[in-house]
Amino acid sequence: MPQPHDLSSSGRSQGLADPADERSNCGVGVVMDLDGAVDHDVVADGLELLVNLEHRGTTGAEENTGDGAGIMLQRPDAFFDAVLDADLPDTYAVGSLFLPRDDDARASLIDLAESTVADYDLEVLEWRDVPTNNDGLGETAVESEPDVWQVAVAPKDDISNEDFDRRLYVARRALENSVEAADIENKERFYVCSLDSDTIVYKGLLKGEQVESYYPDLSDERVESNFAMVHERFSTNTLGAWHLAHPYRNIITTGSSTRSRATSTGCEPARPTSKARC
Repeated sequence: MPQPHDLSSSGRSQGLADPADERSNCGVGVVMDLDGAVDHDVVADGLELLVNLEHRGTTGAEENTGDGAGIMLQRPDAFFDAVLDADLPDTYAVGSLFLPRDDDARASLIDLAESTVADYDLEVLEWRDVPTNNDGLGETAVESEPDVWQVAVAPKDDISNEDFDRRLYVARRALENSVEAADIENKERFYVCSLDSDTIVYKGLLKGEQVESYYPDLSDERVESNFAMVHERFSTNTLGAWHLAHPYRNIITTGSSTRSRATSTGCEPARPTSKARC
């Protein structure tokens, strides 16, 4: 007897289920206060949502090494006012970066970052070593674990928010190119998770249920947001990696279903015709 998902020679379903309805994409979700309120409860609800997306993510041979998970939040000004020593101006951004755990390599990359952003009239106000807790992470995640840092950046002159965001983007791309060309050991651990005047990203080679415990910041009541955008990765055509976890700076995507369907039909997935800001 034909199974519900079997296809006939015509390519049509022989049963009640249509194979076109299959879904192999990652888990995504958004929590938002539609009244515009900014509250830690939104963050907490977003983390709860992320835990409940476990069925959309996956692991490899190690049950405690996820394919990747993360959360994007509105920049929590009260929190950064408290944990940073710098006097934060009205216009500033906080970047989230993965850096090597080796002290010398990390120092070289920090120096390169400061000199590169200075070329675009941006000033580094302060670096922050982000508290993390890798208890319970799998061996693969720990072996490839980067050192997570945040950096506060401000313009040296008086510019609009739009011009500031544009300058941040260009500086970030220039920095990535500079790191690529540099002769620095372990530079492959370098990655800019986010650098934006409105948002901040916390992510990693984690399961959804590990994100909050790995990043104690997320349990701090001062970390408030109007929205929480979460992602649990289901890796289909690449192995899991810290930098491949989502959010991707300004977006989350469920592109795996597009890829899997295109592959099964012998088609090439659509490719963007313009550069996206991500």
